[in-house]
Amino acid sequence: MRRRPALTASHDATAARFAWGAAFFVTIALIAILGMARSAQALTLPVATGAGTAALLPPPTDREIEEEVEQGEEEEELEVEECEGCVADTESEACLLSSASATVSASTASNKVRLVVRYTTFVPAVVGVDYWLHGSKGPLTLGKEMKRFETTGVLRLTEGLSDEQMAKVVAARDFTVKLRAVNAPSYCDRRFDKHLTIRRTSPGGLTWSDSESAPRTSVRR
Repeated sequence: MRRRPALTASHDATAARFAWGAAFFVTIALIAILGMARSAQALTLPVATGAGTAALLPPPTDREIEEEVEQGEEEEELEVEECEGCVADTESEACLLSSASATVSASTASNKVRLVVRYTTFVPAVVGVDYWLHGSKGPLTLGKEMKRFETTGVLRLTEGLSDEQMAKVVAARDFTVKLRAVNAPSYCDRRFDKHLTIRRTSPGGLTWSDSESAPRTSVRR
């Protein structure tokens, strides 16, 4: 009867050790499960795409949206401007001629009239040249030629006239000079028309030009 308390105390100590061991293993298991869950989450987050990735990012602010819209509009305007510039350059080059100025001079002593055209072209080209006058004694066609223009140069055409024709030249108010590059598009037809409305009197005769700065040209006798 005296040994029974000792057996009871030993039984209680064994139960306590078992309970402590069970609690320890349960704690270790929970820590392991939590560690595996975090590892799985870390592995799956980088490969999320589409709606999953969008859900992880913060929504754009109103200011960010406005800046993106303004940037897009500026890029579109720049593309349009560049495109318009390219079209303009292409159209000009298709006309072959780049620039031209004209002067007509007349010598009353020798009954001669001379056309002088200073020009530049994008490439050498064959150009049709004709000119005529308007005046109080009626119109008069003075010349019509096909000439090869280099990239830059001066064209001179001289015509001998009768007394009747010379009288029309002296009475001329203005001259029209037409320059037409062969194979140029139709929209180039009037681009290089020259209207010589500035009339000057010189000791050797008369001169008509299309601008105040056009140089005077005298007719050789």
